[in-house]
Amino acid sequence: MKSPTAWFVFQLPQLNPCVFVIFGSAGYVSDTPNSIETPRFGEAVVSVRGPEDSNKRAESVDQSILNVGKKKAWELENIAVRAGVLIQAGRGYQSQAGPPEGPGSEKLIVFQPLGSLSIRQGLNWRHDVQWAIDIVTAASPDAIDATTSASRENEAGEAVVTSSVKRASMPKKDSQHVWSLSYGFHFEEHWRTGIAGLGFQQGLFADSTTFSANILGIYDNFDAVRIDGDNDYRKDRGTIAINGSWTQILSAVNLASVSYGFTYQAGTLENTWNSVPIRFLPGQMKPSVTASVKQYRYPEVFPDQRERHAVAIQFAQHIPRTRSSIHLGYRYYRDDFGLSAHSGEVKAFQYLVPWIFLRGSYRVHTQNGVDFYSARLPSGVELRRAKTSDSDLAPFVSHEWGARIVLLLSSLTSLRRAPQIDLAYSRYLRSNNLQIHFFSLGYEQSF
Repeated sequence: MKSPTAWFVFQLPQLNPCVFVIFGSAGYVSDTPNSIETPRFGEAVVSVRGPEDSNKRAESVDQSILNVGKKKAWELENIAVRAGVLIQAGRGYQSQAGPPEGPGSEKLIVFQPLGSLSIRQGLNWRHDVQWAIDIVTAASPDAIDATTSASRENEAGEAVVTSSVKRASMPKKDSQHVWSLSYGFHFEEHWRTGIAGLGFQQGLFADSTTFSANILGIYDNFDAVRIDGDNDYRKDRGTIAINGSWTQILSAVNLASVSYGFTYQAGTLENTWNSVPIRFLPGQMKPSVTASVKQYRYPEVFPDQRERHAVAIQFAQHIPRTRSSIHLGYRYYRDDFGLSAHSGEVKAFQYLVPWIFLRGSYRVHTQNGVDFYSARLPSGVELRRAKTSDSDLAPFVSHEWGARIVLLLSSLTSLRRAPQIDLAYSRYLRSNNLQIHFFSLGYEQSF
């Protein structure tokens, strides 16, 4: 089973942090890289900073000017950790954890510790490390391996490092440009992934305008677990993602951003353990209960190439009088599998007292499904014909609600660098019978 965290930094074009907002988060992605809409739980950006983080950034810049020549060669700046529990329930026709004709159980429980740390090297270099571990219990892979139950629990992990260097832009030196290099890996019992990417960010007009671009390569090598549980051969896939974004400060209290992402994939793109139930017509003889799974299910088959496009627009408004912020976002997605999707999101931040603020969010998503989706197919279909019954690629509408409370302990103590703690809950509901609860606890310490 592919780990839920394996794609947490790669699916969507990322928007740059700017002014008083952390403007983009990678978000949780489900157990298939083929899905384009997934609940945004377990944020890869595990920071719990608030909407007024611009004050801290300004103070940091001032302090760096005063401390020129005093900066340590290596210095830990920030560490953040989060522990989350995801509980998923639902039924999908691709799952064998149910009757032969489907749908089967999509029950999934994930315990997910993850974290990040930032290390400053001298005045210009910065290294950001993100890591995640999944302990997964799932009904669907266990149904494939019913004899040994070897897939009942699956552990997975990954780490991604981004090293960046900033330089003043010539000739006025009133803006900065940043080069970054990303590298990392993912591993689990039958899956290995290598990650490498290069990024560039250019500030213009005293950094009131920011343009960024990056290219990311991902290579997966994995056991092709068949629908009957055999896995005696290996497959691979490659992914190239190119993203660009433009962020503009409109005034002292609002900004806007637009981004575009293109992704090309080639290789074995299907989940080899997924299957499509055979629909037997009246009068046709059905296989016996003890028959091989291949007599009542087809293996999932995808084309060996895929092109994906996504455009996102975001707007953020800060209201100083009430110490509130609101973020609005829209995303359009389309690929050559025939799938198109629209997503809208709103987030609101509100300080209750100087040391507590709340964040609420709502997201709606609608998609039409891929051209070759079918819950069931008649017998006699050609085996290499493209087909899937994966509920992630079906037509559906989804809704997600979330809430987070953050305690800023620095406002309660005399310590300038006191930690921050937050508690979060998200609820995801999909029209094709999938639902998720996600709980998490986060901690952050700056130095």
